[in-house]
Amino acid sequence: MKLRTLCSVFLLGLLAATWPSAVPLYMSIDEVRPGMTGVGRTVFEGDRVDEFKVHILGVLRNVSAPKRDLVLARLEGGPLANTGVIAGMSGSPVYVDGRLLGAVAFSLGQFSKEPIAGITPIAEMIEAADPASSRAPVNNKGRISLPITREAMAAALGRVFARFERPFADSHSDLSLAGLAPSLRDRGAQLGVTLRPIATPLSLAGFHGATRDIIAGAFRDSGFVAFAGAGDSSDMIPSRVEAAKQPLRPGDAVGVNLITGDLSMGATGTVTEVDGDKVYAFGHPLYNLGPTQFPMTRAYVYTLLPSLASSMKVAMTGETIGTFKQDRSTAIAGTLGDGPPLVPVNVSLRTARGLEKKFRFDIVHDQMFTPLLTYVSLLNTLSAYEREFGAATFSVKGTATVRRHGDLSFEDVFTGDSPSVGAATYIVSPLNFLLSNDFEQVELDKVDL
Repeated sequence: MKLRTLCSVFLLGLLAATWPSAVPLYMSIDEVRPGMTGVGRTVFEGDRVDEFKVHILGVLRNVSAPKRDLVLARLEGGPLANTGVIAGMSGSPVYVDGRLLGAVAFSLGQFSKEPIAGITPIAEMIEAADPASSRAPVNNKGRISLPITREAMAAALGRVFARFERPFADSHSDLSLAGLAPSLRDRGAQLGVTLRPIATPLSLAGFHGATRDIIAGAFRDSGFVAFAGAGDSSDMIPSRVEAAKQPLRPGDAVGVNLITGDLSMGATGTVTEVDGDKVYAFGHPLYNLGPTQFPMTRAYVYTLLPSLASSMKVAMTGETIGTFKQDRSTAIAGTLGDGPPLVPVNVSLRTARGLEKKFRFDIVHDQMFTPLLTYVSLLNTLSAYEREFGAATFSVKGTATVRRHGDLSFEDVFTGDSPSVGAATYIVSPLNFLLSNDFEQVELDKVDL
């Protein structure tokens, strides 16, 4: 009996010693070798996650910042031979030997003949998205110059982006390509300099031509591709009910709403990883704002728009399923659950013809985006229902409720050519200074006009 027990203990010990340890879920960048093949996942149409092949070419060191590396890869499969890397693919997860390597996040820019992409390592995405305290006031760097033109908007967005480290290598001497022969490293380094974040589709619904051009032109300089889309597409998504019963999956399309309601503005990309209620996406920043409170939504891809310049997913945002709380250089990240509080802007408009209209826009609460998006929303609404050019008169009256500080009252009359610009500027100017003041973080509860 004792001999049998000793043999059993010996066998158990032998099995424990020889049993392989658990394989890590993630592949580190030090394990990557040229010639490896993997599988990527993304949505090309609808909400079905499709797979494509990934051929690893090498590792680009220090390409997106000091000690920020990228994996260079060639993509194959699905429509990629005709479209190249597609705007909206940002965040598409890549798996090698069943382990998550990272997110497709960079491309060679316009007119590329092959779908060559840069993959952001998942470790850098998770590290950058660690919880942090609320963002400090942006002060005058994030303050918008009013009235807002395309140039003023682009300059303000650029000033905020400039607060962060240089995001990309400028010279091939800034980086190196690991894993290849020395004769090929310089060529790979030169290739790395041309890599930039994959463009982010930006859907604009309810904006008329002039206002849409202002927004599209300003955001284009920051890597967004704006297009005229539809509003909240929750009711139009065929599998909305079924999808609501499923957790968000790696490879799913995901949206970030900036405006909802009678106007909508939202960006779309792809989910890289879901860890419990934590969601990591994009593999590059939305706007590198740091801590944020932006609505996380489902998204639906209606079709692909192939282009020799830059193909894109025509996608719309849907129902809110959580909050994006971090907007960092290597990822946007958030949690599933309730959406963040938004700033409701309620507008009652009576036209010269006696027509009465009521509008509501829910805008993200952000030191820079709240005044900017409030301005373009008001300008768009006033211009759409009254004369955009020529003599006209607007009588403006209303309040803005500032938490812990009461109401800010508005009452004035604007007349002459393009009075809509003066009226929108009058409302947004004090909000702009309050939200970017140097002394206290201000929370705007609502605007009623």
